[in-house]
Amino acid sequence: MSPGRLMICAILATALIAPSLSAQPVRDTEKRNVQDTAAQMRESQSSDRATLWGLSVEEWERYESIMSGPRGTWSPGMDPVMVLGIHARTEEERRRYAEIYARQEYARVEEELAFQRAYSEAFRTLYPVAPFLDSSRIPAPEERTGQSGLTLGLGDRVVMYTMMEGCAACDGALESVLRHVGAVRGAGLDIFLVGSAGDDDAIRRWAARHSIPPEKVRSRQITLNHDGGSLASLGYQDRPMPVLLHRSMEGNRLIGLADLR
Repeated sequence: MSPGRLMICAILATALIAPSLSAQPVRDTEKRNVQDTAAQMRESQSSDRATLWGLSVEEWERYESIMSGPRGTWSPGMDPVMVLGIHARTEEERRRYAEIYARQEYARVEEELAFQRAYSEAFRTLYPVAPFLDSSRIPAPEERTGQSGLTLGLGDRVVMYTMMEGCAACDGALESVLRHVGAVRGAGLDIFLVGSAGDDDAIRRWAARHSIPPEKVRSRQITLNHDGGSLASLGYQDRPMPVLLHRSMEGNRLIGLADLR
């Protein structure tokens, strides 16, 4: 082959190989850019979530690490601050998370009680002659079958009227009610405190004293309410406390503690 032809072949070979060689660095760069972008998005999301809970990014990452282990199976819905507090490495760390949790819980309860007051006011304004619960749909005691063993269904709620102070029967019944309602998925409990006089701090102290689970209050499985005269509107103000009602799609029914056992 003549020197001229050899030169032409070499030029053509170089032209064919060069694009593939130059394309590889471009693909590597694009891959790195995609990976960097994904990492930045994850970091940004972690930062946003950490800020929402009053934590640092490092604390949030530790929370995620903990939840990837047994704790995630045991307590899948537990909030980050409580998880970190339970798994604190030092007493100082435990106190810090306890303070964060206390502040957050206080703010949450304030907001929920404020909404409860607004709701109660709106209800009284819109329906001034209607009771909070329709007493006409609650059978009188003598109309009950007397059968025990109440079966709660999805969406059913137990309404409990209890005294703020000085009612040993109320305190004893509360434990049974909490246990029974808590055992039924999708059931709820509405607690109305007689004698609260509209004092939100008194409700908070009562809830803490009786170990009402804050996570269930947060999820609205349990609600804490001022009586506000609703027991009297039902005509049950003279009944022995506590007063229990079963609320379902079929209406409201007066029940006894024996029904929950």
